[in-house]
Amino acid sequence: IIVLVEANQTLVNHLAPLRVDYPHWLSECTREHGILVLSKFMLDGSQCMMLDSSNPALRFKITVDGQSTTFVAVHLTNPVRKADFERRNAQFKALAEVVAKITGPKVVLGDCNATLWSFYFSNFLQDTGLKPVSTGGTTWKSPMGLIRLGIDHVLVSDDMCVSRYQRGDFAGSDHRAIA
Repeated sequence: IIVLVEANQTLVNHLAPLRVDYPHWLSECTREHGILVLSKFMLDGSQCMMLDSSNPALRFKITVDGQSTTFVAVHLTNPVRKADFERRNAQFKALAEVVAKITGPKVVLGDCNATLWSFYFSNFLQDTGLKPVSTGGTTWKSPMGLIRLGIDHVLVSDDMCVSRYQRGDFAGSDHRAIA
């Protein structure tokens, strides 16, 4: 699967040729910073959920060799102002409620706009039992490149085993790809 955050309709149109190899798509791109999922596997139980009045999350299930895994792709609010900080923290609480209702293996991934050492991110991990696949490294750089933080995450439940994790370059984005 491929999950893209900050996706828009222009990107969706540009990626159309990938439908040959990734025929199953799910998107919420009605906003400036939407989410797009491309998959080689059928996306079961797909739904767009609102974590608040303006931030969507995409939930979907993929079954491979009889094993189902539920994914939740997110893009939480950038906490640049106090109101945004409070909104992002409320989104963590709403997301924890979504995750609590999922049975079986689960993955939450995307731009959480929080570092591993964030109090609110740590509480989210504790509330959900999810574990970060990576324990460090930068995934985002400020426009001037002076600040670099790890705010994009792949989080998995204890019943998941990750064999490989890799961060890509800052190729045309202020975020690095995660594979």
